[in-house]
Parts: sequence; structure tokens; C-alpha cells
Amino acid sequence: MKQISQIPTNQLEPNPLQPRGVINPDSVSELVESIREHGILEPLIIAKTPAGYQIIAGERRWRAARILKLAYVPAIVKETTPQQMLEMAIVENVQRKDLNPIERAKAFQRLKEEFKFDNTQIAKKVSKSVPYVINVLKLLTLPDALTDGLLSGLITEGHARALAGIGDTRLIIEAYKIILKEK
Repeated sequence: MKQISQIPTNQLEPNPLQPRGVINPDSVSELVESIREHGILEPLIIAKTPAGYQIIAGERRWRAARILKLAYVPAIVKETTPQQMLEMAIVENVQRKDLNPIERAKAFQRLKEEFKFDNTQIAKKVSKSVPYVINVLKLLTLPDALTDGLLSGLITEGHARALAGIGDTRLIIEAYKIILKEK
């Protein structure tokens, strides 16, 4: 069984390797209300580093705890390396579907660039298929207008993946315009 410790809230730091680019303030506000009523139901996952404790999973819970001025938060302390911290943060967010498609693609790209993972290794780490990983990575090739459209909800991730598969930027933009007209 994993040991849950009570860690001083002010001794925790966000994970600099956190794959999530932006934490929605509204989601933290909702979490504040939930924690106020029910407490922190799921312990944070943290790593002891030379710099102190860093959050692997649970940054929103930690932020909410700080807003509520909680002195301690429940946490599971892991012995880990920077690579394992990034892997755990990515896996946790992908499994909970917390990352937007572009954050997910950038996280996969970081695993490739920083830790020399191939698509098969990434797929295994996140319990997805290799084609899924390849299609997610293709999102990074989209023109900025389409990335913006995806993040703002003008097109779905399915649309974006299909468009990324076209390859030719001019044709991608033409197809994107057709999708927007049809909406």
C-alpha cells in the first residue's frame, strides 16, 4: 500500500516539466468549492528533489489548497528522476484526458526529443496505439490558424487529425475553410 503523508502546502512547487500549458482558473475555482465541502479526496503525487518537493500530479488540487490556505495536503512521495517525472505527468494527464490535443502532442514530442522515445515506447507509456501517437504528433504540423481553430473549438480533434493527414498546407487550409462553412 502506498504511504500517504501530510506535506506542508508551502513546501510544494509546481513541476517545471508539467505537460499542461495552461491551468483554467475556472476549473481551479470549481475545485476550491469541492475541496471546501469534501476535502482533498485524491492525494497529490509528488517527488522529493534536491530543490524540495515537486508536484507530479495534482497541481490544480495544490492551487486550490493554497487558495483555501490549507496548511497541509495529502500526498504520495515518489523517488524519481526528471524523465520519470515527465512520464508520470504525461501519463496521468493523458489518462484523465486533461491535456488539450496540442498539449498532448507537445508532451509526446518532448518524450521523443528529450528522452529519445520512439512512437512505440510512447504508445506503451500512455496505453494507446502507435497510430494514435502518430496522429497526435501530426497535429504539430498544422498551420497556426488550424491550431487556433482546434483549441477554440471551431473544429474537432478528429477534423484536425484528418486535415493534418493531407500534408499540403494549401489544401489543408482549403479543407478547413469548407469545414467552417459547413458548420
